[in-house]
Amino acid sequence: MRFAGARRRLAQEGVPWNTAERAVGLIDDMLAAEGPLTRGEIADRLRGRRVRTDGQATAYLVGLSAARGLCCYGPKRNGQPAFALVRDWLGATRSLDRDDALAELAIRYLGAHGPAEPADLAAWSGLRAADARRAWGLVGDRLAEVQTAGGTLWRLRSRRAEAPEGLVRLLPMFDEYLMGWRTREMVLPQKHERLVVPGGGMIRQAAVVDGVVAATWAAEANRGRLLVTVRPVAKPSAPVRRSVESEAGDVARFRGLGGDLVLE
Repeated sequence: MRFAGARRRLAQEGVPWNTAERAVGLIDDMLAAEGPLTRGEIADRLRGRRVRTDGQATAYLVGLSAARGLCCYGPKRNGQPAFALVRDWLGATRSLDRDDALAELAIRYLGAHGPAEPADLAAWSGLRAADARRAWGLVGDRLAEVQTAGGTLWRLRSRRAEAPEGLVRLLPMFDEYLMGWRTREMVLPQKHERLVVPGGGMIRQAAVVDGVVAATWAAEANRGRLLVTVRPVAKPSAPVRRSVESEAGDVARFRGLGGDLVLE
């Protein structure tokens, strides 16, 4: 969460910044006293302390606590996500100076999103462009250049595993794979973008083939079976079809159901 954006959004929801700061302290106190709480439970307690929670205010207040490193997702309560104190749920954490923190963030980011460039790290993390470039420089000896159609990018030298050709992955809505760079051009061709990102903040379920979006998909459970429907943008090859079948089977197995696949 970017603090400037959170401040502006909370003001729009009628929560002054000094009240937001007080609410973060209240969230810390209630989680320390009661353990994990759902967002609704946190909202109830904040209202009791005269903190406005209408609209998206509670979401931003909890997000502000998380951005401060105080709370995180914990166990579910009655099937709902609950929040716990970081110190209770994750245990002791180590303290880093600024340069060490920047270097650690760059390494972790590239471990999940390489190849990328400093502007991607800045867009993903909310860092200033200068800080993102400094993070890159701090880990430069651990990076390798990758030439792409969009220019030079970088990956970790330690990440060299090659995926099998025709590998398919079915991504859920709002998957990090489609949110982790400054633009999606490398993984989502512009001509297909509206299929997956129709507007209004929506990012649909997408299927990627060899790392590039090639289809949308949906799943519907009925009578112990999961019907997985995949809508490719082009006719898939035989290897891709086999990989789709395998991936759809894995999704059904994860849900504890039998699986059926429809390729439209």
